[in-house]
This record gives sequence, C-alpha cells and structure tokens, in this order.
Amino acid sequence: ITMSAIEGFDEVKPFPSLLAPAKPRERSQNSRKKTRKPIDGTDTVTLPGLLKSSKPDITHGTATAGSAHLVGFNASHVRLDNASPKQRSVNTHTDILATLKQVNLNTQSNQPKKEKKTDVAISELRTYTALMDQYSLHNFMIWNGRALKSTPEFQSFHRTYLNDWSYILSVIAQLEKLMTENSVKLAIIAGVKVAEYASLNLPSLQNYQILDCVANVDQIRSEITAFEGDGNQQIIAATVKIQAIARQWYAMYKYREMKRRMGATVLLQSVIRRFVMRCRANALLKSLQAEMDATWESNKNVLVDLLKDSVTSDAKKAGEFYRMQLSNVFALQNASISCLYQLADPNVNLVYISPRALSPTDLAYIEKFLNLMNISILPNRLKFIVPELSNQLPETTPVSQALWYSSSTLNKLRGIMTHYSLTYIIPSSAGWPEKRISHYLKAPMLSAEPVLSQELSSRSHAKRLFMQTNMSIPIGAHDVHTEDDLLIALTRLMSSNLDVHRWLIRLNTDFNNEGTAYIDVNKIPVILELRKEQRAMMHSHADPEAWFERHVQLNARKRILNGIQETEMHVIHICRQDLFPDYKALIDFVKIYGAVVEAEPPSIRGYVESYCLMHPSGDIHVNRGAVILQDENYQRQGVSFPQTLIHDKALEGATKALASRLMRYYNAIGFITVTYCVFWDGFDEISRLWASHISFGMNATYGALGTLACLTRPMDSPVSSDALFMNVPEGRSFVHVPSLMHLPLMTTRDDVFFKLCKMHGIAFDYERKTGILFFLVDSVIGGVLSFISIAETRIKSIEFSIHALSFILRNFGKPDERDMTNGWCNMNSVLRSLKVALKVEVARSRAVEN
Repeated sequence: ITMSAIEGFDEVKPFPSLLAPAKPRERSQNSRKKTRKPIDGTDTVTLPGLLKSSKPDITHGTATAGSAHLVGFNASHVRLDNASPKQRSVNTHTDILATLKQVNLNTQSNQPKKEKKTDVAISELRTYTALMDQYSLHNFMIWNGRALKSTPEFQSFHRTYLNDWSYILSVIAQLEKLMTENSVKLAIIAGVKVAEYASLNLPSLQNYQILDCVANVDQIRSEITAFEGDGNQQIIAATVKIQAIARQWYAMYKYREMKRRMGATVLLQSVIRRFVMRCRANALLKSLQAEMDATWESNKNVLVDLLKDSVTSDAKKAGEFYRMQLSNVFALQNASISCLYQLADPNVNLVYISPRALSPTDLAYIEKFLNLMNISILPNRLKFIVPELSNQLPETTPVSQALWYSSSTLNKLRGIMTHYSLTYIIPSSAGWPEKRISHYLKAPMLSAEPVLSQELSSRSHAKRLFMQTNMSIPIGAHDVHTEDDLLIALTRLMSSNLDVHRWLIRLNTDFNNEGTAYIDVNKIPVILELRKEQRAMMHSHADPEAWFERHVQLNARKRILNGIQETEMHVIHICRQDLFPDYKALIDFVKIYGAVVEAEPPSIRGYVESYCLMHPSGDIHVNRGAVILQDENYQRQGVSFPQTLIHDKALEGATKALASRLMRYYNAIGFITVTYCVFWDGFDEISRLWASHISFGMNATYGALGTLACLTRPMDSPVSSDALFMNVPEGRSFVHVPSLMHLPLMTTRDDVFFKLCKMHGIAFDYERKTGILFFLVDSVIGGVLSFISIAETRIKSIEFSIHALSFILRNFGKPDERDMTNGWCNMNSVLRSLKVALKVEVARSRAVEN
C-alpha cells in the first residue's frame, strides 16, 4: 500500500488483519439521540469468563469538519500528540498520514522506528476489536438454548477461529441441544475449550466433554446432574430414578386399593342408607306434609290481620289437553290485569306477575287507566315482573309454573318482600305451583287448599257439595266414568223425565265448557211414542205414579236405549267437534275425567254467576250477580252486570250458605264464583235456581267489578281498608268481555286504534261515568282485546258494546279462519251473543212495562 493510495481515501481503510466495521446507520433528524452511559469499574457487571477490561479512557475532543475516521474508534474522540492544544483540530488529516507512514501495516507492530512519541501514537490506534481478539477469553453465552451470536465476544471468537468454524458449529449445536433439553436459562461457554474439542474432529462429544466447555457448570450442575459423566453422580441418579419408579408403583398400588375399598364402602353405605330411607320414607313424608299443613294454617292466621301488600299471580288452570288447544294463552292469563283496582287503597303495594314483558307504551296506558280511577302508583306502588323463563317455555305453560321454574325471579320477589311487613298472594286459580311458591316465599295465599279447590271444581264433587248444602241442583246423574254408566244414566233419566227436551253431558274438568255435548230428545222417535203412552196411562189409571212403576220404567228404558243405538249415537251432538271429533273420542275422555248428566229446564232464562269472598277473618262478602253471555256451545264469552233474572236475595242467600259450609267443614278461604241455572217454574209461577258449578280464585270479572266501583265513586270518598272486594253502587251496569280475539288488528298500531275509537265516540266519558274502557291484556298488535262497557242500564251497556264491536269489524277487517281456534272469543261470535242478549233484554223490558 503506497502513501499516495492512502492519501486518496477519504477515510482510512481497515488494517489487513481486521474486519471492516459495519457502516453506521443513518439516523433521521427527528430521531432521538441516545446517550450511552460510560462504563466504569463500579457499573460494570463482570461474568465468569468474559472480558474483564473496561473501555479505554480517551479524552473527548471537538470533532473537525474534515477529519478522517479510523477503524475501531471515533476520530472526534482522539487527542493527538500536538505540541500546542490550539493546533489539535488543525490539519488533523495530515498529521494522521504522517503517523501512518511510520507504522508497519503488515505486522501491526507496536514498536516505533524512530521516536518514542511514535510508540504512543501506535498504541492508541489499537481498536477495541483488535484488543478483544488478542486478549479475550472468547467466552460467549447460550440463553434459553440459543447461542447469542450478536455479542462482541462471540464475534471475536468467530474471527479468531474462522478456519475451524464448521467443526465449532457442531459443538455449539450439541451445547444448545443439551441446554434446551435441560431447560438451562443461562450457560457461559468457554470458547477455547470448544475450539479444542472441535480440533479433534470427533463425530459427537460425550456428556462430560460437553460439560467441560461450560464455564459456569457449578451454577447449573443441579439442572444437568443426570448428564454428567461422573460415575458417582450417575449412580446417585440411577438410584433416585429406581426409587422414584418403585415409589410411584407402590403409591399407584395403594391408590387403586384405597379407591377399590372406598368404592365398596360407598356402595355398601348407599344400599344401607337406601334401605333405611325406604323404611323411614312414609314417616318422613307424613312429617313433611304435617309441616306444610302447619305452615299453610299459620299463613291463613296471618291473613286475619289487615293485609297491605300483595303479589298477584295469574295462571289459568285447565287440563293439559285443553291448554294445548288454546291460542294466545298469555293474553288469556293476563286477563287478571283488571284487578289493578286494588291500588285504590293507598296502603296497598302490588307486584303483578305478567306472562309477557310490557313495553313503555303499555306502561303509559296502564298509568293513564289508573289515573281515571284516581289511583296514583307513585312511588313505585306497582311493579310488573316477568319470569325469565317465560320466553323459553311453551306458550301454553301457566305463569305460575314459569315463575316456579325461574329461580332469579323468585329471588327477586324475596328481595321485594323484605321491604314490607306483610305480604300475601292472590292467585286466579290455585294449584301445586302456587302452593310451592307460597311456601318458598313464606307468604300466605288467599285461596283454598289447592287439592281441595281442584277437587271441588270437578262437577261431580261440586254436585255432592251442593247436595250437602241443601241447594237445588239440576236433574241428572254424576260420577259417570264409562259408556255403560252414561247410557244407563240417560235411559233412566229420559224414561222418568219425558218433559225434558234437552240433556247435557259435561266432562268433570274443562277450561270453558269445551267438554259439553247434548241430546235433543225430540229427535228420538221413541220418545214421542212414550209421551203419548204416558198421557194415555195417566188418563186411564187416573194416577200419575203409574208411569213410574218398575215394569213400566224397565220397558221404557229398553225402548229408549234401542232408539239411541239405532241412530248410531248421532243423536248426541258434540259442541266442540274440533276437540272431540266423534262419540268415541268423547267416551275416551269420559273414562279419564268422568262426566255428569244434567237436564236443561224447558223454560230456561239463562245462567248467572255469583261472586263471593270468604275473608280469613270469617266474614262473607257477596256481590250482586251477573248474567253470563255464552254462545250456542255453552262457552262463556263475558258477563252483563247486574243480573235481573232472579231476586238478589235468593242469589245471595244460596251463595252465603255454600260459602259458610266451605269455611266450616273445609276450612276454605278466598274468592269463589258459583254458577247457577235460572229457569221459570210454571207450576209456582216463580223463578228458581239450580246450582251448576263452582270455581275458586279471583277471575277477571272481580277486576271489572272493582274497576266499576272505583270509576263511579266520588273523588273525595274514602276507600275502605279492604280493597279486595268493593261493592258496586246502584244505577250502573256494565258488560265485561275478558278476551276478544280479532287477528286483523295485527295490521294496525295501538295509537291509531285508540285514536280512531276516540274519534267515533268509543271512549270513556269521565264526567258522565259511561263509555268503553279497554283492559290492556296484550298489545293491540297482538290481536286480542278486553273491554268493559259502562252505562246507566243494561240495555245501554249492551248497545255500547255492539257499537264498539261493529266499528272494529267495519274499520279493521273481518275475522279470518285463524280466529276460529278459540271460537268462543271470536269477535263475530261475541257480537252475535250480544245481539241475542239485547233482544232478550228489550223483550223483557217491554213485558215488564206491559
């Protein structure tokens, strides 16, 4: 290398024995400069085997613009041996070239040729890299099983042993494998040892040879003891391994034996405990039943006090078969929303268990509805709760069952009840879910025992109850459970009561008289013949009892049976043929539920209902009865209040006698509804009653009565302390339809419907206390309505109802076949029944005037 070539370079090239340094990375102007902390003796952390030299102490100087850079150091940090400090930054390039002329580049000798000052300059030109290559121990690190190849020590080791690097890589790979297999975090490797073993050209190293290359083997010995070549250590490791395997096998053996013994012990204990529990089952069940009965009685005693807070649960009880055939069951169950009138008592807070969630629009309508009755629900006197499982269970599931299955809702009710000293439950009908909820919430239920109420709701049991109370019941038979029983009962009744034109066959349990069939005897030819024979016998013998002699009756029964069988039972008309397609299907249900046979009086005037509250204190409250609106299939569609078919005293007396017997002999409390058949007795020229049916629970009509009482009372009149049963004042009548289905309403909106009704006068006049009010059992979009029509007379209330339904049919469409599912609440059917009731009322009023 000539001096002219060196002078031609902008920067001094590296020495032949050194590698060219990496080109410094350009930094952006916005990048932040990092200041490197100077390394001194106190801050340096020396690891075993690493280079133990600190950075040379070089005086920092000012960099000149045209200064050249030497390999291994920064020219701006070099202090040249100039005579004067002022000349240090002047002509630096020339001084360096002059110095390099005195240096032997091939040998890199540090000995000066001419002057002592030259030796000092040469020693300062040694770079950190050259010093490391010459003096370093060439130790490097393996971190997490990987050699750190970017460290200066490893690079120096690579440069030093570049000729044997392929063999060294093989040794490094074995070291990395060993450290990885033994999960050694940090291993310091002696590079000199690695180079020595690499020079042997062995295909693979032994474990002790590999460990000989580790400088910190004492620190990591505990982690790789099993791989050491020490014989004692191997023996110890083998001993530990054998003991571990033996102990593991022995522990597994003991575990299996203990598990087998525990399984046998558990099996023996389960068999013994099952046997003991079987022996004690009857006693435990009796004690549990006694405990529940005691709780029930104690809850009834609590109800004697003044009741302030209530939980209303709405669950229409019917057989599973009948509920499966219904549509819009949640709207039918929600009909008890009319019972919100109880909030008229300012001391009452009410929690309503709803089968569906109410929208803000629905809540706003309910609040306005209550404002019409001068009822304030602030602060939070009314709460609506929906069981969380109501949307997941089938639609036909009663709300009480959905509530019993919803644990979160039950816990929420418990939390609400803790804020009140006295709470009670008012069910629309009592069953096993209501009783379990009552026990769980520890709240009394205003109802009779569920077993008792369900038993007495059966028509056969009800007839026995009526007979025990000395009440008049229809001519007929009860406890019919087979086809033979039915035919025998019919023939006996027909032969002895030839003047009866229609006989009713009713199942013991149904929802709304679905299990009703009837026989028109005038369609049986033999009946007409028997009537003639009876009249002839009475004239010839002059004794009315002659027809009832045994041989005469037996002959008449045989002839009637043959006459019925000749018609192939087609003479029996089934009201709901969609549920019972033929006579055989009806008999199948008779065998399951039983049936009764009743005579329909020739001069029947109608059916009435009487409403009664058996208070826990022992008082009996009876309200004025209402006439039942029913279709041609004897299914209840609504009521018209008040009834005028029979004297109120007669109706009240019969109902009170029945309630007294229930309270005395059955210890029953709560609401009951008694159904009577009213007919005209032509012999005595008087109206008479036949008790037909009894139902337990607070139905929607109680809500209509309470709503009418609240609407018609003066604003300043105080509310009685007991808002459960409110008497309706004189001079007011109403028609209440609890459920009215009209699916074309699904195409409209609530606001549009109520706005159109108001425009056509279908609304409530607050000043006159007359008009139409809708109970929001469901959104109008759901296609189900419930309303009460209030007027001064029965005729006007029926006319208001007919006008409202005619308007709905005219403006919102006629019903389609989907409305036929619940035929009794179809709008056309209800309208037809109202028109019939209006004709009867008009004819009766004219007869009274005449």
